[in-house]
Amino acid sequence: MRRPRYLDVMLDLLDAVAGGRYPPGTRLPSVPELADSLGASRGVLREALLILRLRGVIADDSGPNSVVNEYEHWDLRAPEVLVASSAYDLQPDLLGHAVDARAAIERGAAAHACLHATDGDLGLLAGYADAIELAAAGLLEPGPALDAFAHAEAWFHTTLGRLSENPVLAMLNEPLHGVLADLRRRRAPDRDQAAVRAHKQILAGISSREPALAEDAVDAYARALRRWLGARG
Repeated sequence: MRRPRYLDVMLDLLDAVAGGRYPPGTRLPSVPELADSLGASRGVLREALLILRLRGVIADDSGPNSVVNEYEHWDLRAPEVLVASSAYDLQPDLLGHAVDARAAIERGAAAHACLHATDGDLGLLAGYADAIELAAAGLLEPGPALDAFAHAEAWFHTTLGRLSENPVLAMLNEPLHGVLADLRRRRAPDRDQAAVRAHKQILAGISSREPALAEDAVDAYARALRRWLGARG
């Protein structure tokens, strides 16, 4: 099903705001001018603006020209706001918080996968772990949207959520993929090699069928990422 036009306009406007075209405290252009710049009808733009008001991105009592709110008022519970805030480093330590949140969710997912994953499932997960290693060595071609390393790592974590056979765990992890895509693009040899080791350890923990080992491997990777982020300010 095609996404409604007002959602596309909302995302375009959110990207413009988060990217600094309209900083906090400034007024957006008038509805006719903004609609024209975004290639949208005024009605569609008003629907997009309503969503951004509900998300705290623009102020409620803005008058004829909407005012952009300070970043601390933005509702990070909305996935699109969370992703935009992360992509443009608008919130302090947001990537670190996302790493912690993923670890909290994936501890449960890994423990469930120990109990439910078939040998075929584990083979699929192993394939993604191998792809991470090959990509880190520069032996895989880039994907269409992300580089090969980021693509393989994203699929590893998506598959891990599915192997838990708990759709709620998989759903909770979904909004974090967009945030962590930015982390996956921050490539460095030490980061890549830590990721190669960590994903193989997570796979080994699940393959052992010992939930505690799988949980420990997830925690260890989160700690390694936290240290890596901290070392880079």
